[in-house]
Amino acid sequence: MDKSSNIIRDEVTNRTWHIGKTRIRDASGCTATVVYIGPVASAKDPTEIYCGVVWDDFSRGKHDGSVVDRTTGNLVRHFHAPHPTSGSFLRIGKVDGGVELSPLLLRERYVTLNSDELVAPHNLLPHTVQTASGRNDKVVEFLGELKIRSQQQLEDLTTVSLRRWGISSVQKSESWSSLNHFTEVDLAGNLLFDWKDVATLLHVLPNLRNLSLACNRLGDVEFPDDMPQCLSLTHLNVRQTEIKSVESIMALGYVFPHLQELSLADCPIQCRSDDAKPLAAVFANLTFLDCTHCEFDTNSQVLAWAFLPKLESLSLDDNPLLENWDGLDPEQHFSSLENLQLAGTGWKNWKELTVPLHHLPKLNRLRLRNCPLQNGLGSGGARMITIGHLPKLQMLNGSLITNSERKDAARWFVRTIRRMQQENQETDPANTSLKLDDNPQYIFWTTNHPDFVEGAQPISGSNGSSKALIDSIVSVTIRSMAANSCTMEPLVRRFPADLTVGRLKALCSRYFGLDLDLQALHYRASPDQGFPTAMESDECTLAYYGVPDGAEILVNELDAEALNNEKQQAERNLIDRVQKQEKELAEFQTRQRHADIR
Repeated sequence: MDKSSNIIRDEVTNRTWHIGKTRIRDASGCTATVVYIGPVASAKDPTEIYCGVVWDDFSRGKHDGSVVDRTTGNLVRHFHAPHPTSGSFLRIGKVDGGVELSPLLLRERYVTLNSDELVAPHNLLPHTVQTASGRNDKVVEFLGELKIRSQQQLEDLTTVSLRRWGISSVQKSESWSSLNHFTEVDLAGNLLFDWKDVATLLHVLPNLRNLSLACNRLGDVEFPDDMPQCLSLTHLNVRQTEIKSVESIMALGYVFPHLQELSLADCPIQCRSDDAKPLAAVFANLTFLDCTHCEFDTNSQVLAWAFLPKLESLSLDDNPLLENWDGLDPEQHFSSLENLQLAGTGWKNWKELTVPLHHLPKLNRLRLRNCPLQNGLGSGGARMITIGHLPKLQMLNGSLITNSERKDAARWFVRTIRRMQQENQETDPANTSLKLDDNPQYIFWTTNHPDFVEGAQPISGSNGSSKALIDSIVSVTIRSMAANSCTMEPLVRRFPADLTVGRLKALCSRYFGLDLDLQALHYRASPDQGFPTAMESDECTLAYYGVPDGAEILVNELDAEALNNEKQQAERNLIDRVQKQEKELAEFQTRQRHADIR
């Protein structure tokens, strides 16, 4: 065995092993990284060569790289595994190091039209399926195999999916010339570990426009020194490839100067705002960037992408992002950004998050879910608050914002700001103006949509210099719209603004005799409001929904029997559709059999 640095040439398998890089797989498809080649102290034959691996699935192994010496009884460590059960030793002759991607391999998988190899001879699959009762086995028909095959001929295909084929290298051969018309190749989930193989692939397939290398442990980019630029590639997916350094990302930008879409998801990228201008220089055409779960925990890492001139869509989902937007200059940064995704981030303060975003000139789509600032909010409440803070949005969480939603959000936001101003005046009577610079959304709503916020008054309070209990009291009229109690006199009460919707429902249940679980509450600030505002979350308070003094609360009771009937009808409709489809399938199969006989 020849050892040189971390590269080992093994005569038994006639393979070269790159310690810490070479990838292998087992019969069940589990993958691992080779970290040791040599004898094992606990083996019966001390001269036998083993392969020490660290499994991607930590529960797949048996130890952490240490064994008990069979001769001395001492603990011997051959390698360090990150988890107590992530390491294993495999006989080197039984290790599956994957296959080489070549035109021959492709032709073996994509059979020709005149091949006698059929998946379903006579239109019947070779296996059967068991019925639900378990008593009978059903033969499965597979129709149209030759038609499908005609659409999968390599000479006609431009898109090829090679996911999880166990590909570990790429053959450099002249025979690729007959397949250089491929424009899209998906190599996700293979065993590639060397960027030189990626360079080879780009050389033999010069017309590639879309390439996925996701879930290949390639590490930081190391292209050959004479690597030419690839001018055709516009879409690149390197998700979960363990790219870390900003130099690697810069290398991608240099080799692929016309790149339009780039996915770096699940890569622990180490970039900072100082890298912004160099990144903008090499990614001048990038319009979409996916940085999901890249371990961004500072604003500086986000600002590294701030100068990309054509960036329209940016995903920052599942990053901690606990800081504010300090350093964000809307006049220079993210000038083309239209779509931003922040689901699963660590934001806790609405103002720190939304005020800078409000100033971005083109931002109109946002994804914001599973954040600490939304804890305790119902889906409707969280949506209303987000729209209120970002009035320029056209789409939120994949759903278009309706005019009704925009109006409700505007009224809620303006009420909230005016209530804050009222509290400030009570603390400091000399303070008579709103801090408009701190609330640009208030200016937007009152200037651009005055009809939305007309009559949006804050919760009334006393004129005293000190805050009294009456400052947080609202007078409301509760009117039942339920069939059994709609003739009852409305209930007029004064409630604290921190009364929860759940407690209000309990009161309505007692007074109007309504089922607590079937109630649906809405309110309107004035009779001319139009559509009332829904109060969906039992945990939220009247103040949260901006219920003003003099508001009218409408109580509806959902019809339990009607709901049950709707559910049953939906189940019957589903059964009818399934039976109809089964009948149509049976008729089709009968016609097909008659056609085969003819």
